[in-house]
Amino acid sequence: LLATMLVSIAAGGVRSVVVAYYRSRARFAPALMLTASLNATLLIASAMAFAVRSTSCLLPAVTMSVGLCATALLGSRVVAAERLNPRDSGDAYPWSEGWSAVSFIGAGMVLGALERLVTPEFLGLPEMATLSVLASNVGSPFQMLHVGVGYTLVPGLRNASGRVQRRRAFAHEGAVVGIACLAAGIAVWWVTPL
Repeated sequence: LLATMLVSIAAGGVRSVVVAYYRSRARFAPALMLTASLNATLLIASAMAFAVRSTSCLLPAVTMSVGLCATALLGSRVVAAERLNPRDSGDAYPWSEGWSAVSFIGAGMVLGALERLVTPEFLGLPEMATLSVLASNVGSPFQMLHVGVGYTLVPGLRNASGRVQRRRAFAHEGAVVGIACLAAGIAVWWVTPL
């Protein structure tokens, strides 16, 4: 089980790099497909475990590991072939931008882990179940919005040639995010009590 977890983590890291490559070139369709492949792999692993009525977590873990390795291998081979193509003139990201992204993503992961560790100390099992359902319902639209902005805003700002274009890209994303937040907020406000 530990070996499959280590392989999955390594393959997931490679998959994330491939996703970042496509996002940096504003090629959102392959980036979103690779991102969604994680959910598809999880669905397949769950279905297999359910079909064979497995009581061990080894089968889903191996299935996840195989799925992540397949997408990482396929994605990295495609990116490697594109990087050898002389028409690729994309500028590399400077190290400062890379470390900034890593620190931002790492902080989000640490906060999420702390939330999962601390919350059970203050809530009982029924309250935890209610919190999980509400967090899933309320958090999902905003999580999708967060991912969407990450896909479009950073490449849009980076590819802008001047201050005016950067402001225009930021204003456009701000308007889209504002409208989406308003719509998601109204939907959550209506759906959550149900």
